[in-house]
Amino acid sequence: MTQKSPYHFCTLFDKGFLLKGVALHESLVKHAENFTLWILCMDTETRTTLEKLNLENVLLLSLQDIETEAVLNAKKTRNNREYCWTLSSVLTLYVMERNDIESIAYLDADTYFFSSPETIYKEFENHSILIIPHRLFWTRKDKEKEVGKYNVSLPIFRKDENGLACLHWWQDRCLEWCFDRIEPNRYGDQKYLDFFEEKFMGVHPLQNEGANVATWNMEGKEVTKKNGVVYIGDTPLIFFHYSGFVLYPPTPLLPYGPDIFHKYTKTSPAKDLIYRPYAKTLYRILDQIRHVDPQWSHGLTPRPPLKKSLREFWHNTFHYPSRRATKKLLSPIIKMIQS
Repeated sequence: MTQKSPYHFCTLFDKGFLLKGVALHESLVKHAENFTLWILCMDTETRTTLEKLNLENVLLLSLQDIETEAVLNAKKTRNNREYCWTLSSVLTLYVMERNDIESIAYLDADTYFFSSPETIYKEFENHSILIIPHRLFWTRKDKEKEVGKYNVSLPIFRKDENGLACLHWWQDRCLEWCFDRIEPNRYGDQKYLDFFEEKFMGVHPLQNEGANVATWNMEGKEVTKKNGVVYIGDTPLIFFHYSGFVLYPPTPLLPYGPDIFHKYTKTSPAKDLIYRPYAKTLYRILDQIRHVDPQWSHGLTPRPPLKKSLREFWHNTFHYPSRRATKKLLSPIIKMIQS
């Protein structure tokens, strides 16, 4: 198949990540314009729902499309999380080899674009492979020795000798071993990226720090918005990696769920400009999906206790500084609701 779009992406997710996967697609529509996104549906519910949503520029794949004998043998030894990690390389190579495209980028489903990927692809020019560093904060830099210097959020491979050789090597290693535990020179699918530069020509670690911004690398950086553009320090935010982001079911009292996102339980620029807009996007997509499947509840985590939710609501709405005072003020409300 020949694809004329300049950007070619692939991703995979199950019903638990469907909300985030659809949000990723929405961000690509907004910022990548002309693109093709291959989605590997990890279960039938995901495939059925995506078919009903009929997203633009999307091509759907099922497990049956890529599960060779070697893949099925690996599947027997992996849990669901590990199997998804295993398939990141398998899917990327599958799409590359079966389509007339110049390059392919794998995307984690919990990433979201705030601006065009063009800057990333400018750096990719004249290279065969692009990988993105974790950029862990200096106090946690030693952790990279265990989990890897690079993150599998958006690796790009060109369809040339180096890119194909690297993809084949990565796939073979993941089929051989891909587990959620740390071993010498191995951790999931991502520690293997540390060896790309020594084994293959044309590997480029991305220099732009606006890509793959996450809780592990934004500490101490000011988050601002200028002329409609979100900045991390002095760098425009390209895409954020919402790893571990938890979404709670909405209620009449808290229609957008409790305002608890990672460390950002208190009002902050990061919460206002990065986390809260993403949560609202996910809740809107949840409403959209419930129009085609009214019972949909996948991807939601049970809410924290009401007392904690109300305390968070009070802190975030009125910026009240004292926990003790907040508890005193909320106690009558909580008792009234619980009675």
